[in-house]
Amino acid sequence: MRIIWVKVGGLWPLDSGGRLRSFHTIAELSHRHRVVLLTTHGPDDDPQELAARLPGCERVVSFPHHPPKHGSLRLPAALVGSWFSELPVDVWKWRVPRLRAEAARLMDNGDVDLCVADFLAAVPNVPLAGPVPVVLFEHNVEHMIWKRLAAVEPRRWRRRLLEIEWRKMRRFEASACAGVALTLAVSEEDRELLARTAPEATVRAIPTGVDTSSFVPIGHAESPTGLVFTGSMDWYPNEDGILHFVGAILPLIRREVPTAGLTVVGRRPSARLQQATAGTGVRSLGRGLPHPPAPRPQRN
Repeated sequence: MRIIWVKVGGLWPLDSGGRLRSFHTIAELSHRHRVVLLTTHGPDDDPQELAARLPGCERVVSFPHHPPKHGSLRLPAALVGSWFSELPVDVWKWRVPRLRAEAARLMDNGDVDLCVADFLAAVPNVPLAGPVPVVLFEHNVEHMIWKRLAAVEPRRWRRRLLEIEWRKMRRFEASACAGVALTLAVSEEDRELLARTAPEATVRAIPTGVDTSSFVPIGHAESPTGLVFTGSMDWYPNEDGILHFVGAILPLIRREVPTAGLTVVGRRPSARLQQATAGTGVRSLGRGLPHPPAPRPQRN
């Protein structure tokens, strides 16, 4: 097949779960199909190394794009700009006109069988009404992340903004799922939620796998009471989940297994996480942040 894969937010280095999942999927597809990757890169990304690591791809085209980050002066302007659009701000800021133009050009040429929009933020950069079927790869149910952020936000003004954004995200997510030929979720739970959100959409689940040729036993003795969590710790849902586990679940486990331990492995654990786990016997491995970030969703 001739496939265009559209992914905003970069792919190299492989420092997040979403990048790992996308990169290895693209690498495997390129062994058997003609794949053109259209992506973006920021100041910390390496598009040249990405292309070198994907030799099976027919082309790797990366456009520079620096969306406003949390706390930057550009973010309020992006938020106001998104109010005049159907797009929630977390999608609006990922519009890349040059990338969309290149995707449209390739799809209009008639030399493409399929287009993959990787993450919901890629959808504005992909023509949905053209002759090429589009598959939406939903790594998350995005509106639920924003809904949960609104539920735990203590500041009234910020909670109100988050409530507006999660409802806007839900409408856009439902429209995107209904507008593509197929939506892929990464779990059955996500599939059911997306199917309820967009009843007219076709949604299927493909669970995330593990490369068993890479992750193999190395001869170390197992620790029967040791638990390990791996994930990007600068992604709020991961941090929130671990804080809940440490505060509510781990004590219950230790009532039955007093020697149970937990190691949290992931990039940039926040000061908030490190403070919460201090003195609990929980190890956090990763380069930390100097200050706890405000809760916010990011690309995972």
